Amino acid sequence: MSEENKEAVSLTDYFAQKKVSRFDIVELAYQNNLITENEKIEAYCSLIENQQFENTSCLHGVILALLQYKLSETISNNLKERVKSLFAPISPSSRNPNARLTSDGENFLAYSSTNFIVEYEENIAYSEVIKVANYLESVRNKYVNEMGYRAPIPESSQSKYRVTLLTGASGLSNDPLGITYDVDNYGVTYSTHINIYNFSSLTTDFRDTIAHELFHAIQAAYIWNPWGGGVIWFDEATACWAPIAINETSPIISDPINEYLEWPYKLPDYVAMGAVLFALAMQDLCDTEDIIKEIWEECGNLPNVYYSFVDLRNVINTALAPYGESFDSVFLTMSYYNFSPSYWYSSLYPGDSTVTDTWIPRIDTTTNTFSQPRAFITIPYNTTTHHHSIELHSNRYHKFVPDQLGQNSKITIEVEFSGSD
Repeated sequence: MSEENKEAVSLTDYFAQKKVSRFDIVELAYQNNLITENEKIEAYCSLIENQQFENTSCLHGVILALLQYKLSETISNNLKERVKSLFAPISPSSRNPNARLTSDGENFLAYSSTNFIVEYEENIAYSEVIKVANYLESVRNKYVNEMGYRAPIPESSQSKYRVTLLTGASGLSNDPLGITYDVDNYGVTYSTHINIYNFSSLTTDFRDTIAHELFHAIQAAYIWNPWGGGVIWFDEATACWAPIAINETSPIISDPINEYLEWPYKLPDYVAMGAVLFALAMQDLCDTEDIIKEIWEECGNLPNVYYSFVDLRNVINTALAPYGESFDSVFLTMSYYNFSPSYWYSSLYPGDSTVTDTWIPRIDTTTNTFSQPRAFITIPYNTTTHHHSIELHSNRYHKFVPDQLGQNSKITIEVEFSGSD
């Protein structure tokens, strides 16, 4: 209630009008028996962790309250550890007076938000670290609170999910911008942590990379296959689908899609990101983005982390059955769509239609032998039937053209999928 006319005023309006700090509002709520002492201390911790110091001239009273409460017999162990962490060794960095060394003693600074601990090298701008933390919170909110996915599991040594920003490269030959590492095993689920490489600022590409890696962490909360076994393509397909689903665009996906269309990969053998086309085709056929979550929920029911392509196909079939679809119907639809990939990709996500129609040059030239163009499948004039074998679940698409085409000519094409049941 306001002092002047006793009308109800929200705490947000009171904060803006009176120019008081959030710490003052917490104390006001405590003095008026709106929150308990435990809740007051928890609120103090959150404000300090999230750097919410607006209108704060001095924290002396807050620090004394925290130190006094830490000695209380009524404080829970979790809250005691939380208070204790606020008084960890202080970094000499003048730009971030509340930065701390990480718990494992490595030479990183750390910024804590509600759900994340963002470690970073000292030469990364503190303002960019805050941007990353805020973006992580935004993406997590969309995945977990809005779309209904499980939250990523923090490492057993961490109270929050850890993301590390590094200015150097990963050291791997393909030099990825991000990697999600498995840590603790809990049956079929794993805790994970994320490294982001070559980082300097939160560009559009890094936003995509962070959203991609965070979805890998969510996958590990359902099941994490450390072996591969023909299922890694689905991990990548859905981790590429996820940032498209929340941003309606993806600046880094065009090249992987074109690579997938250009070379004769089979899905079980594919480990890169172009298989996102399969996830997009599923969403389109089922007319809902929920189908991806339903598949991961089915994956979480598998009894063992070492599952195979056959296991994954059975899981996908189970999830697709209520929609009248199957793994093979999605694959064949995707194959049909891929005659004009930019058309159907941009129809789903008009924000990014940069995927090129690679099918056209791929089948009409003689330079790409993987496409089986005309020069390599010449059908004699008097031949009416041509037999050709294609491996099951391969993206090896074909165009068959007779040498001479008369007015009433007909051609019969029989395609046999080798290795199929």
